[in-house]
Amino acid sequence: MRHLLPITAMVLTLIVLVPAARAQVNGFPVCSDNSNQTGPEMVADGAGGVIITWVDARNGANQTKIYAQRLNAAGTPQWAFNGVAVSVLLGNDASPCIVSDGAGGAIIAWQHNTPGGIISAQRLNSTGALQWPTAGPKNGVQLTISGSGSTPVIASDGANGAIVVWRDARGALGTYDIYAARATSAGLVPWTSGGVAVCNATNDQILPVTVSDAAGGAIVAWFDQRTGFDIYTERLNGSGALQWGTGTGVLMGTSTSVADAPSITGDGAGGAIVAWETDTVNHDIIARRVNAVGVPQWGGGTLVCTAANPQLHPQIVSDGAFGALITWQDGRTNPNWDVYVQRVDAAGAAQWAPNGVALTNNYAESPVITGGASGGALVTWVDTRDTPTTQHNLYARAVTASGTPGFPADGTPVCTAVDDQIAPRIAYSGSNAFLTWQDRRSGGWDIYAFMMSVTTAVGDTPAPFTLSLGPNHPNPFLERTAMNLDLAVRRDVKIDVFDVAGHRVRHDDLGHMNAGRREITFDGRDDRGAALPSGVYFYRVHAGNETLTKKMVIAR
Repeated sequence: MRHLLPITAMVLTLIVLVPAARAQVNGFPVCSDNSNQTGPEMVADGAGGVIITWVDARNGANQTKIYAQRLNAAGTPQWAFNGVAVSVLLGNDASPCIVSDGAGGAIIAWQHNTPGGIISAQRLNSTGALQWPTAGPKNGVQLTISGSGSTPVIASDGANGAIVVWRDARGALGTYDIYAARATSAGLVPWTSGGVAVCNATNDQILPVTVSDAAGGAIVAWFDQRTGFDIYTERLNGSGALQWGTGTGVLMGTSTSVADAPSITGDGAGGAIVAWETDTVNHDIIARRVNAVGVPQWGGGTLVCTAANPQLHPQIVSDGAFGALITWQDGRTNPNWDVYVQRVDAAGAAQWAPNGVALTNNYAESPVITGGASGGALVTWVDTRDTPTTQHNLYARAVTASGTPGFPADGTPVCTAVDDQIAPRIAYSGSNAFLTWQDRRSGGWDIYAFMMSVTTAVGDTPAPFTLSLGPNHPNPFLERTAMNLDLAVRRDVKIDVFDVAGHRVRHDDLGHMNAGRREITFDGRDDRGAALPSGVYFYRVHAGNETLTKKMVIAR
C-alpha cells in the first residue's frame, strides 16, 4: 500500500451531500461570456449528464438569444465554448423552457418578441447540432400564428417530440387564454395551426404549467380569473383533443386570492398532482390530485401546511410511488424565511411531520426540488445567511423517504461566492445531482453549475449495491489522479492496475475498509516505484465478491 492511499473516509449515518467527481469550489462556469446570461433551465440528458439553456445578451441588449450547453456525467462541457446558439433571428428572445428529446438531446421552446410574442421551438441532438430549420421566419418551428404568446412551458410527448403550452393574448379585449401545440421529433406541427385552445373562458387564464400524461399527451394546470382566483386543469391527448372539457377545464380549487403559479407533477397513473397557495390570510399550501379521466381527488384538497404566517412558492415532484414531494418558502419564524418539505401519498395523506420537515431556518427563499431514490428528495434554495440582505448564495439539503433530513443541519453550501447567486435549478442525472444558477461574482450575470452526489446508510433507502467506483480525475493525467470509492458495507479492498496488454503493473491491498466514501489517489507508478509510460491502463477494484474495472490514461 505504498502508493495508493485512502485520503478521506466517512461513515455515513444520514444523507450526505458531497461534491461529485469534478473538482469544484463554488461551482464551475457553464457560460461566462462578457455579457449577461440569465434565466437558466436544465434537463437530464439520459446519459448521466444534463443540458442547460439560458437567455444570452452577447449579441447586444436588444438582441438577446437562447443558448445551450451540455455537461457530461463528469461535468465537462460537450458543446461549443460558452454554449451553442439555439435561436438566430433578429430581435429579443426570452423565457426558454427545456425537455429531453429521449435521444440524448433536448427540445427548447421560447418566446420571440420580434415582431412580438411568437412561440418557437428547436431540437438539438446529443452533439449540439440544431435539427429543425435555422433560417427564415420559423427559426426552428413556429408554434403561434401571431405575436400574442408568452411564458411557454414544455412536456415530452413520449415520442422524441414535445408539447408546448403558453399564455396567449389573441382573445377578446386582450385577455389571456391558454394554448398548446405539439412539435414532433421531425419538427412538424400536427395540431391546429397556431395551437389548440386549452382554455378560452372569460377573463384571464395565466401562469400555465404542464406535465406529460405518459400516453402521448399532456396535462396542464393554470391560474384562472373567470370567477375569482382559481386553479384549473385540462388534459390533451397526442392528437391535441381536449379530454376533460370543451375549453373550460376542470376546477381544482376556488379562492379569492392566489399569489403564485401552481406547480404540477404526474401521479404515475395518467393523472397529475397540483400544488398551489390557498387564499387564507397566511397563504397556506394545498395539493390535489386529478385522475386520468379528469376527476379531482382528495376531497377539496390536502392542506400540506397551515402553519403561522405565509407559506409561498410551492414546488412539487413525484415521489415515484403515486404520491408527491412538495417544498415551499415558509414564514412561520418571521422575520426569517425557512424552507420546508412534505410528502403526500397516493391518497393525499401527509407522510411526515405535521406542517412539514424543516430543511433550514436561515433567511432562505425560492426553493426548487428534485426527486431522489426510494422516495427521497433533494432541495436547493437561495440563502442570505452569510451576508443578510446584501448577498444571495445557494444551499442544498437532502431528505429521505421517511422524512429524515440529511447532514449537515441547515444545508450544504453549494455556492458562497461574492455577490449574488439566484434562480437555481436542480436535476438528478445518473448517480449525481446537477445544480445550475445565475451568478454575478464577475460583475455581470453568468451561468454556473455544480455537481453533487447523495450517499446514505439510512435503513429505508438501501444502496442497490455494496461497491461503487467513480471515474478517475483528471483523466488523462501526468503524475497523479484520484477516484472515489463507495462501500455500502465493510469490505476487504484490493486494487490492481493493468496495462493495455493485460499485464498487471500494480497491486495494492488496502485491507479492511468501513462503509462510506473515500478518495483513492494513484501516482502513476508500478510496483517497483518506476513511473509508468504514457498509455491506456485499467484499474480494477475488488471488494468482497464484487469487482469493478475502469479505464484511465497516462499522458506524459
